[in-house]
Amino acid sequence: MIETRMLAFVEVDKRESWQDWSRQHMEWHQRIYTEAVKQGFKKYDIFPQIRDMDDLEGWAYFHSVEHQNIAESVGTSIVDLSGFDPSDAEVIGSWLDVHSQIHTDIRTVLRII
Repeated sequence: MIETRMLAFVEVDKRESWQDWSRQHMEWHQRIYTEAVKQGFKKYDIFPQIRDMDDLEGWAYFHSVEHQNIAESVGTSIVDLSGFDPSDAEVIGSWLDVHSQIHTDIRTVLRII
């Protein structure tokens, strides 16, 4: 499993890169859920729609909702991640950085190495 900061880097103009990113990202979400439940945090809704980025609008919505659910369960900051726009290099660069930091914060709370 990749380091969470690596979630901040993707070749934004290549579909294959996004699919690889999505797979790695989904592995993190699965691990987060497993660890949170194992450690006694409140169960939360998860969305298999975040596995597939073909429907970006749906992916962005369900991904943002799942992150809100994670934050409410484990006590991290709730950040709106719905502003996902891979067509704007500056916006997506900022989004990727914020998103990877959120994953790092979650990992810290759950003590996932």
